[in-house]
Amino acid sequence: MESADIVIRQNDFLRQFESDIKDQLIAIEYSDNERNLFLSKVKFAQEVHDEVIVDLFIKAVLDHLKEKEMTIVPTSPFVKKFIKMNKLRYKKMLPVGMAI
Repeated sequence: MESADIVIRQNDFLRQFESDIKDQLIAIEYSDNERNLFLSKVKFAQEVHDEVIVDLFIKAVLDHLKEKEMTIVPTSPFVKKFIKMNKLRYKKMLPVGMAI
């Protein structure tokens, strides 16, 4: 499985980006203001708790947001860790002056 294989849906009602992986829902909750999108919580079932799959999902969501030129503030530990490991790819998505 690759991140390109993951179909991302934006659920405005629940304020989350979501996908079905291994017949289980995986999601990243968000909140937004005029300038930033706060990625606050990664939710997944125990059946999906495979670090590789969670990282692929986070990558798919970040790539989706990067295409839309969104500025993000990662408050979820999972998202922070992923961005820290992939700084060069996602650094420009962070607000000016924010370091992870």
